[in-house]
Amino acid sequence: MRELSSLQSSVFDSNLLHRSKPRTQPRLVQHYELEIFHTDSGQSHVDDNVYPIRRGMILCAKPGQIRYSDLPVRCSFIRITPQEGGEIDEILQGLPNVFFAEEETDEILAKFEKISVILTEEEDVDAKIRVNALLLDVIYRCLRLARNEHARRLPDAGDRIVAEAMRYLNQHYTEPCSLQDLARAVHVSPNHLHAVFHKKIGVTPYEYTVKKRIEKAKQLIRTGEYSLSRVAEETGYCSQSHFNKAFKSMVGQTPSEYRRSILEEY
Repeated sequence: MRELSSLQSSVFDSNLLHRSKPRTQPRLVQHYELEIFHTDSGQSHVDDNVYPIRRGMILCAKPGQIRYSDLPVRCSFIRITPQEGGEIDEILQGLPNVFFAEEETDEILAKFEKISVILTEEEDVDAKIRVNALLLDVIYRCLRLARNEHARRLPDAGDRIVAEAMRYLNQHYTEPCSLQDLARAVHVSPNHLHAVFHKKIGVTPYEYTVKKRIEKAKQLIRTGEYSLSRVAEETGYCSQSHFNKAFKSMVGQTPSEYRRSILEEY
């Protein structure tokens, strides 16, 4: 079963959060995101695809995709943290980006709402069982709807390459890893990997690795338990100067300046 902490569910209404904006900012999807739309308005962009939104449309975004929306948009959503080797992840990965609930829209919206309420108000074992039961029902309905309208597609070769590359980098980002090493791990040529990764994610494998390292460095600095030299070592940098340069390039501050700014918050 999924832990409650690995799930988020609520309603997104752009009229409340982004009233004056025509669209949201493009972002890299980190979780599995299930959304069901309440109204016929706006458009959803997933990678290079554009989907005009109508009531009952279900969107399934996967980790590694780039997405944004033309507003206004109102939807209920569930975000699911990826779990290595999870059966739910395999099902969600195989769903198309978009399919339609049609006459089941109200039923599915009600289940999204129940999940949201339980996650907000309850934290016991019974809540975990109820949420997982509702989640499995939602995913089963999505799988059936996608199959029924003959909209399911197999992930293309690029999706597979990027998914395997991201999985490898997420596990080994603190270790020395050249483009050649990564390409061998996912069984493609370095040039092809670099091109596909950049097209799908919007950054190179190296840039993705640096981002992971710096985010980890920021977490370690915030704990206050590590020297900056230890932080550099823990995040895979062989020299303090290399770490300082990478950190400032991404954060806009040196590690020392960032640590000082954290201390000044208290």
